[in-house]
Amino acid sequence: MMKSITLLICLLFITTIGRSQEFNLINSTPGENPEENFDYGTTLNQDAIDWRETSVGLFFMPIPLNIDNIAFDFPTFSGDVPYDYNLFSVGVGASFNFDFNASGSGFGNITYFAIIFGTSESGFQAYDIFTAAKYDIKLGALSKFELSPLVGLGNLTFTDADASLNLGSSLYVSGGARITWLAAPGFFVGADVQSVPLIFNTQKLLGVDGVVVDLYDEDGNFVTAEAATDAKIEYSFPVQVNLSLRYNIF
Repeated sequence: MMKSITLLICLLFITTIGRSQEFNLINSTPGENPEENFDYGTTLNQDAIDWRETSVGLFFMPIPLNIDNIAFDFPTFSGDVPYDYNLFSVGVGASFNFDFNASGSGFGNITYFAIIFGTSESGFQAYDIFTAAKYDIKLGALSKFELSPLVGLGNLTFTDADASLNLGSSLYVSGGARITWLAAPGFFVGADVQSVPLIFNTQKLLGVDGVVVDLYDEDGNFVTAEAATDAKIEYSFPVQVNLSLRYNIF
């Protein structure tokens, strides 16, 4: 009886091994090692699970701010300063990203600092620092893309580069979304689609206290000088796109 049971167990064991080997062979192409196939699948899962970003990188603003017009209010009239050229050309700086959760999904933070260069016609220059809360959403279990809605607070400073003069600064709020592509292990490419800055104090940012206009009568005689009392920025397009290349430091 014991010999029969032992023989039956051996037969079941051999049958199980045979079926396991057959399964591996079916899922392997000729010349492929089943172990290598398994390791490859494990690597894909590892990327999906452990895609946590704690990175620094380069930040690029191809068309910053999109300012179309600046309107000033004076005691007796209002005046626009429409521009037939862009005030700013490009912005460059540093980008920082930190995911709070070990999985990489969920809440996190992005921060960037950029110098925005003015065109030769405007002579302007700006400094932009922005920090935001984001929420990372993986686009599929094994996807190398994620979408991150975000909203944050920034500070914008305008300067006159030609005169080395600080015009003013103001806090602002902006929202949008970041799309991130895992281009290689630890290497990320990002595109931020954000609303243009909703500036808290445009008057302070533009240094309105320094804007004075001389008024003349119909004969060209000087009448008085009026200082601007308020100002507002009008944008040619309500959103801007920023790009970043980032690398994990942890």
